[in-house]
Amino acid sequence: MEYGRKLEFEALMNTRDLGGFPAAGGKNVRYGKLIRSGELWKATERDKERLSGEIGLTEIIDFRTGMEQRMKPDPAIPGAVHRSNPILDEATMGITREQEEKEETGKDWIDQIIRLASAIKNAPNGYMESMYQNLVTAPHARKQYAEFLRILAKDPDSVALYHCTAGKDRVGTGTALLLLTLGVDRRLITEDYLKTNEYYKEHNEQMREEVLFRTGDRETADSALSLYEVRESYLDRVFSVIGTDRVQTERYLKEGLSLKDEEIGRLRAYYLG
Repeated sequence: MEYGRKLEFEALMNTRDLGGFPAAGGKNVRYGKLIRSGELWKATERDKERLSGEIGLTEIIDFRTGMEQRMKPDPAIPGAVHRSNPILDEATMGITREQEEKEETGKDWIDQIIRLASAIKNAPNGYMESMYQNLVTAPHARKQYAEFLRILAKDPDSVALYHCTAGKDRVGTGTALLLLTLGVDRRLITEDYLKTNEYYKEHNEQMREEVLFRTGDRETADSALSLYEVRESYLDRVFSVIGTDRVQTERYLKEGLSLKDEEIGRLRAYYLG
């Protein structure tokens, strides 16, 4: 059975249906109910019509910061309610592929990437792994991920799309939490997570070449790429916090996210079949 399939749109690069994943109790994640995505502001009229009509969205859950949302607001999708649910505090948000790319100041944006890549080039993976750990340990992020899951647990008829900017770090971690809650195997979660590299391959290679051109330093260019790609070790840091088995996962959901048994039960009832 196909799972985590990419949905083809004119302007949305990393939008996927979580349907089909084998989950707890011999069930599967339902198709057409849970959609992960990157930014929506570039959506064409045809894209919006498809989200509203064919897909029938009822919820858009926006993981971006308030500043990101104000700079590039989501388009109105008929039938869908927009819910702002910022995973990161604006004061502590790092510079990653998730940070808003200001097209009108693209040079400044690349310069920012070069500065950060230069600073962390001795341990670029460690920088990203620490960021992922913070996504599941920092109180604000845990509170917001819990709210994300509670939104999904409110309505059995909801069709929800959740997104950040690239659909990479914040959405990657949120997807892992959601699929773990539904009883999906970590190996399959990681496999889905790594697909983002396929969809951004050309963009990431262009960014690396631009950094290399400006700096002449391959180490800095490789460091910049580590900010833009997803890597298995990043998500492994999330798993190391949550635990390695279902008992530990349940404990994290209840103690780390303060979810109630009935909320977890509703998520499984609504999204597994």
